[in-house]
Amino acid sequence: MGAEIKNRHFEDGLAALELEDYEEALHLFTAATEDGCAIAFTYLSSMFEDGIGVDIDTEKAVALLYQAADLNDAAAFNRLGYLHAVGQHVEKNLGAAVEFHKLAAQQGFANSQCDLGRHYAHGIGIQQNLAEAQKWYRIAAQAGQTLAQHNLAGLLLNNHNPHRDTAEGMQWLEAAAEAGIIEAQYEAGSLKLGSTFPELEDLPGAEFWLTHAAKNGSIEALYQIANCFEHGIGVEQNYEAAVQNYFEALKRDSIPAAFALGTLYENGLGVEQNYETAIKCYNIAADKFHISALFNRGRFYQFGWAVAADYKIAHQNYLMAAERGHRVCQFLVGQALVEGIEGTPINLEEGASWLLRAAEAGFLEAQAKIGLCYMAGTGVHRDLLEALNWSRKAAQGGHDWAQYRTANLLIRHGNRGESEFVEAIKWLVLSYNQPEAKGERRHEFIKSDFEFLRSALPETIFEAACKAAEIDTHTK
Repeated sequence: MGAEIKNRHFEDGLAALELEDYEEALHLFTAATEDGCAIAFTYLSSMFEDGIGVDIDTEKAVALLYQAADLNDAAAFNRLGYLHAVGQHVEKNLGAAVEFHKLAAQQGFANSQCDLGRHYAHGIGIQQNLAEAQKWYRIAAQAGQTLAQHNLAGLLLNNHNPHRDTAEGMQWLEAAAEAGIIEAQYEAGSLKLGSTFPELEDLPGAEFWLTHAAKNGSIEALYQIANCFEHGIGVEQNYEAAVQNYFEALKRDSIPAAFALGTLYENGLGVEQNYETAIKCYNIAADKFHISALFNRGRFYQFGWAVAADYKIAHQNYLMAAERGHRVCQFLVGQALVEGIEGTPINLEEGASWLLRAAEAGFLEAQAKIGLCYMAGTGVHRDLLEALNWSRKAAQGGHDWAQYRTANLLIRHGNRGESEFVEAIKWLVLSYNQPEAKGERRHEFIKSDFEFLRSALPETIFEAACKAAEIDTHTK
């Protein structure tokens, strides 16, 4: 009989709340709490927290939640977990948040199962455990919790997850997409292009989800569609369609779309070539620190395309891009500071530092240049071993002067033994087989070094090294 009275009070309270009869709802929920109805405490708590029919009283709201929690109410555990996680109305306590979410999750409360998965996935308030994260995400996902479906997909598609499963990950991503999560629609479409995970390539599926995401307002999907048309990914290459979609994305403030439009106008692809419009597009993206747009704006000012040539402005743009990791700009800034290009104040140490950053990022010209700096002691301490290491890296990348310089260092510095001379022959042959620019004397220097090596090595070893170098050259 007591349970029936308790249930009737609570159910009638829900009905009153639905009818916005807050005074009656308050009365009935209070009566239900007196009957020991746990969930009624939670509903009363929300009324006091949000000021529904009563003055806001967050202390009372929290106290009511604790009373519901004492009666083992899952919804109260879930809410207390959230409040402790964000520090709202209570002192922030991530450990307590985890414990409350565990109590709710163990009772099948899907939101807490999802939150618990997030705590384990990112090590928030508890030691990171991807297997546990996956477990709780999956339980919630199977119950239809869409955020858990999306999060589980992200975990299963994460390259750093030892439990990665791209096929299952895509299944959950599409489940979240079908439930209307726009970000999941965009991600599903992008991944089905196959560039990240070739095994997931499904071009019709990519078109389907990207189109859905774009219709639902995803700027990223609009940009991706435009990119597909520009490069012929999954569709016939169509620059006009690319321009149209980039413009739609730009209308919604897509910075990458502004940059892409700049490249199309600069090169006359899908539109009439127009440097004035190109620089306008680059300006939009560069003003938001898009690093490739900064580089291109720098080029326009360096060469005076649609703007007055001004190397100082070009250098400023190169520097901003360099500071954000653009390796070509790191090289250009370093080169300008070392050589004083177009009046740039010379700063050898800073210039060498930029060249080294670009070299470490794998930029061939920078590797060759920093090798020369170490060889000459320009902006760095003279170090012939470092000079050889960087010159050899650039030589391996096919840089003609670095190939010659590597040979030169092997011949004139270090151990200068037979193995070094044999390696030097390889680099000299590779460098000699590359054409000279007008006014270069590289071939002349190489011939001189060949004569030295011919005299320094036994003839059989010299001839074998030359033959091996030629064979190696022909295989490249």
